Amino acid sequence: MSTREEINEMLKGLNTRIRVDKVVASRKFRVQDGDYFASFGAVLGSEGDLEINSDPGDLTPAGHMSLKEARVAQLLVSMYADIATRDQALAGGSISEQFYRDAVAALKHRYALRISNLMNGGGSNV
Repeated sequence: MSTREEINEMLKGLNTRIRVDKVVASRKFRVQDGDYFASFGAVLGSEGDLEINSDPGDLTPAGHMSLKEARVAQLLVSMYADIATRDQALAGGSISEQFYRDAVAALKHRYALRISNLMNGGGSNV
């Protein structure tokens, strides 16, 4: 039977070797007169650029991200999906311009805090 230390060492080793080739985020934003959906995916391109695509099924990875890079990329793609649903709701007349501006500013602020926390070693190490 493995000891807790052996398990932790194995997990630590795996975390440093895991490579991610794509991240995907889908969102649903519910308002009184309907739901708005958005899905985005991202892959690391051959030049090391993150290529964001609004069709998550059409992702052909060319590179790999470290686990930390993938977590940051996931947050970015998630933010874009969150904002896209608000864009749709605004365009559809379901929310006001002021609600939209406030919501997008709050989303960007919260994602920036989370990314900063992650980059500075905070949060879960999973």
